[in-house]
Amino acid sequence: MDKLKMFFGKVWEYLKSRGAGFYLLMPVLILSFVIPFVYVAEYGNQPSYYEPIVTALPFLASAAYAMCFFGYTAKYAGVAMFAFNLGGLLTFVNTVYYDVADKLFKAGDISIGGIFSKMGNNFTFILVAFFINIIICIAASFCRQYRKAKVNKTEVKAEAQEVACE
Repeated sequence: MDKLKMFFGKVWEYLKSRGAGFYLLMPVLILSFVIPFVYVAEYGNQPSYYEPIVTALPFLASAAYAMCFFGYTAKYAGVAMFAFNLGGLLTFVNTVYYDVADKLFKAGDISIGGIFSKMGNNFTFILVAFFINIIICIAASFCRQYRKAKVNKTEVKAEAQEVACE
Protein backbone atom coordinates (compact mmCIF):
# COMPACT_ATOMS: atom_id res chain seq x y z
CA MET A 1 0.00 0.00 0.00
CA ASP A 2 2.89 2.34 0.76
CA LYS A 3 4.36 1.71 -2.68
CA LEU A 4 1.04 2.64 -4.25
CA LYS A 5 0.87 5.86 -2.22
CA MET A 6 4.43 6.68 -3.16
CA PHE A 7 3.71 6.02 -6.86
CA PHE A 8 0.63 8.25 -6.93
CA GLY A 9 2.50 10.89 -4.94
CA LYS A 10 5.19 10.98 -7.62
CA VAL A 11 2.56 11.13 -10.38
CA TRP A 12 0.84 13.99 -8.57
CA GLU A 13 4.12 15.90 -8.22
CA TYR A 14 4.84 15.33 -11.91
CA LEU A 15 1.42 16.64 -12.95
CA LYS A 16 1.82 19.66 -10.68
CA SER A 17 5.09 20.53 -12.42
CA ARG A 18 3.42 20.75 -15.84
CA GLY A 19 2.30 24.01 -17.42
CA ALA A 20 -0.80 25.09 -19.31
CA GLY A 21 0.59 24.01 -22.69
CA PHE A 22 0.78 20.40 -21.55
CA TYR A 23 -2.87 20.38 -20.51
CA LEU A 24 -4.07 22.32 -23.56
CA LEU A 25 -2.62 19.66 -25.84
CA MET A 26 -4.50 16.80 -24.16
CA PRO A 27 -7.81 17.41 -26.02
CA VAL A 28 -5.78 17.69 -29.24
CA LEU A 29 -4.30 14.29 -28.46
CA ILE A 30 -7.75 12.76 -28.01
CA LEU A 31 -9.30 14.37 -31.10
CA SER A 32 -6.26 13.50 -33.21
CA PHE A 33 -6.66 9.89 -32.17
CA VAL A 34 -10.41 9.81 -32.97
CA ILE A 35 -10.36 11.64 -36.34
CA PRO A 36 -8.82 8.77 -38.39
CA PHE A 37 -11.42 6.29 -37.16
CA VAL A 38 -14.29 8.61 -38.10
CA TYR A 39 -12.66 9.29 -41.49
CA VAL A 40 -12.29 5.57 -42.24
CA ALA A 41 -15.89 4.95 -41.16
CA GLU A 42 -17.16 7.64 -43.54
CA TYR A 43 -14.86 7.34 -46.55
CA GLY A 44 -13.13 3.98 -46.16
CA ASN A 45 -15.49 2.20 -48.56
CA GLN A 46 -15.23 4.95 -51.21
CA PRO A 47 -11.83 4.54 -52.88
CA SER A 48 -12.05 7.80 -54.80
CA TYR A 49 -12.48 9.82 -51.58
CA TYR A 50 -10.18 7.83 -49.30
CA GLU A 51 -6.55 8.87 -48.83
CA PRO A 52 -4.41 6.94 -46.30
CA ILE A 53 -2.38 10.07 -45.49
CA VAL A 54 -5.48 11.63 -43.93
CA THR A 55 -5.49 8.78 -41.43
CA ALA A 56 -1.73 8.84 -40.88
CA LEU A 57 -1.23 12.55 -40.15
CA PRO A 58 -3.57 12.74 -37.12
CA PHE A 59 -1.91 9.62 -35.70
CA LEU A 60 1.45 11.35 -36.12
CA ALA A 61 0.00 14.37 -34.30
CA SER A 62 -0.98 12.03 -31.46
CA ALA A 63 2.53 10.61 -31.40
CA ALA A 64 3.99 14.13 -31.37
CA TYR A 65 2.40 14.62 -27.95
CA ALA A 66 5.22 12.45 -26.60
CA MET A 67 7.50 15.45 -27.19
CA CYS A 68 5.90 17.02 -24.10
CA PHE A 69 7.64 14.51 -21.87
CA PHE A 70 11.16 15.54 -22.84
CA GLY A 71 12.62 18.82 -21.68
CA TYR A 72 14.38 19.75 -24.92
CA THR A 73 11.46 19.05 -27.24
CA ALA A 74 8.50 20.05 -25.04
CA LYS A 75 8.30 23.59 -26.38
CA TYR A 76 7.99 22.28 -29.95
CA ALA A 77 5.17 19.81 -29.28
CA GLY A 78 2.39 22.29 -30.05
CA VAL A 79 4.07 23.34 -33.30
CA ALA A 80 4.57 19.73 -34.41
CA MET A 81 0.98 18.81 -33.60
CA PHE A 82 -0.19 21.95 -35.43
CA ALA A 83 1.78 20.98 -38.55
CA PHE A 84 0.41 17.44 -38.61
CA ASN A 85 -3.19 18.59 -38.06
CA LEU A 86 -2.91 21.31 -40.69
CA GLY A 87 -1.48 18.80 -43.15
CA GLY A 88 -4.31 16.40 -42.30
CA LEU A 89 -6.94 19.10 -42.80
CA LEU A 90 -5.50 20.20 -46.15
CA THR A 91 -5.24 16.61 -47.36
CA PHE A 92 -8.79 15.91 -46.19
CA VAL A 93 -10.15 18.94 -48.04
CA ASN A 94 -8.17 18.02 -51.16
CA THR A 95 -9.53 14.47 -51.01
CA VAL A 96 -13.23 15.15 -50.48
CA TYR A 97 -13.81 18.44 -52.30
CA TYR A 98 -15.25 16.64 -55.32
CA ASP A 99 -17.71 14.75 -53.11
CA VAL A 100 -18.80 18.04 -51.53
CA ALA A 101 -19.23 19.75 -54.91
CA ASP A 102 -21.08 16.77 -56.35
CA LYS A 103 -23.60 16.56 -53.51
CA LEU A 104 -24.18 20.33 -53.38
CA PHE A 105 -24.71 20.78 -57.10
CA LYS A 106 -27.08 17.81 -57.23
CA ALA A 107 -29.05 19.25 -54.30
CA GLY A 108 -28.99 22.79 -55.74
CA ASP A 109 -28.03 24.30 -52.38
CA ILE A 110 -24.60 25.92 -52.56
CA SER A 111 -24.19 27.46 -49.13
CA ILE A 112 -22.41 26.83 -45.85
CA GLY A 113 -25.60 25.48 -44.34
CA GLY A 114 -26.03 23.22 -47.34
CA ILE A 115 -22.57 21.79 -46.88
CA PHE A 116 -23.21 20.76 -43.31
CA SER A 117 -26.74 19.46 -43.94
CA LYS A 118 -25.93 17.41 -47.06
CA MET A 119 -22.52 16.05 -46.08
CA GLY A 120 -23.51 14.40 -42.81
CA ASN A 121 -22.32 14.30 -39.24
CA ASN A 122 -19.02 12.51 -39.83
CA PHE A 123 -17.85 15.10 -42.35
CA THR A 124 -18.84 17.88 -39.97
CA PHE A 125 -17.07 16.20 -37.05
CA ILE A 126 -13.84 15.73 -39.01
CA LEU A 127 -13.81 19.32 -40.25
CA VAL A 128 -14.66 20.87 -36.88
CA ALA A 129 -12.23 18.61 -35.00
CA PHE A 130 -9.37 19.60 -37.31
CA PHE A 131 -10.16 23.30 -36.83
CA ILE A 132 -10.40 22.91 -33.04
CA ASN A 133 -7.09 21.06 -33.00
CA ILE A 134 -5.39 23.76 -35.04
CA ILE A 135 -6.68 26.58 -32.83
CA ILE A 136 -5.72 24.81 -29.60
CA CYS A 137 -2.25 23.95 -30.97
CA ILE A 138 -1.64 27.59 -31.80
CA ALA A 139 -2.68 28.62 -28.29
CA ALA A 140 -0.58 25.87 -26.67
CA SER A 141 2.47 26.94 -28.65
CA PHE A 142 2.55 30.17 -26.67
CA CYS A 143 2.07 28.50 -23.28
CA ARG A 144 4.69 26.89 -21.07
CA GLN A 145 5.03 23.14 -20.89
CA TYR A 146 6.62 23.33 -17.43
CA ARG A 147 5.70 25.55 -14.53
CA LYS A 148 8.25 27.92 -13.13
CA ALA A 149 9.67 26.71 -9.86
CA LYS A 150 8.42 28.75 -6.95
CA VAL A 151 11.29 30.21 -5.02
CA ASN A 152 10.96 31.21 -1.40
CA LYS A 153 12.57 34.66 -1.17
CA THR A 154 13.53 34.33 2.47
CA GLU A 155 15.44 31.12 1.75
CA VAL A 156 17.26 32.80 -1.14
CA LYS A 157 18.22 35.77 1.05
CA ALA A 158 19.45 33.45 3.80
CA GLU A 159 21.54 31.45 1.32
CA ALA A 160 22.95 34.65 -0.15
CA GLN A 161 23.93 35.87 3.31
CA GLU A 162 25.60 32.55 4.08
CA VAL A 163 27.59 32.75 0.85
CA ALA A 164 28.53 36.38 1.53
CA CYS A 165 29.73 35.53 5.07
CA GLU A 166 32.05 32.77 3.86
